[in-house]
Amino acid sequence: MNRFLICDDHELVREAISSSIADEWPDAVFTETKNFPQSWEEVSKGYDLCICDLSMPGASAIEGVSQLKQSAKDMPILIVTGVDDYDLMLQLLNLGVNGFVQKNSGAKVIIAAIKLIEAGERHVPSRLLALMERKNKIDNCAITRLTDQQRKVLQFVAQGRTNKDIAIQLGVAPSTIKSHLETAMRLLGATSRYEAVNIAKSENLL
Repeated sequence: MNRFLICDDHELVREAISSSIADEWPDAVFTETKNFPQSWEEVSKGYDLCICDLSMPGASAIEGVSQLKQSAKDMPILIVTGVDDYDLMLQLLNLGVNGFVQKNSGAKVIIAAIKLIEAGERHVPSRLLALMERKNKIDNCAITRLTDQQRKVLQFVAQGRTNKDIAIQLGVAPSTIKSHLETAMRLLGATSRYEAVNIAKSENLL
């Protein structure tokens, strides 16, 4: 890799990243931008790698990165950020982002991530990999096996109803409601009824 686009609204961060890369790739050429609109315009000039922050002026993280990919589809993107939002990271992976590094990780981690991306791989935090695995289980299991009755029960739970209230509403025994909830929790990988509701909502199952 030789041409790097560094996108961050903090000059000190841009300089630190450029310095770390230059130590490993002395011939590297850097261009810096400090907001998303500048970055969108710049990427069309062709770069080997875009290193991008998520919290920049001009757009949300999703909109900003999506436009970057549209402007330069083949350019890999490494996110270097202080944001610790794994659901957001998963959405960005689906947009085509190639890796993530926390800003407090240090130069060695950034260099390792760049080399991994250069080799055609992705640099993904272990917690994000676990989330991806859980989502795959949900996609392959819960969506196809969560019954209409289980969804109804979760919808009532989301409204704050008790098992007894739900049982009366559906005309079944409270033990049946408990069974539906336990099964739904197992399918969704949840440890509580409220976590099951939150997961189901995030997966558009409710």
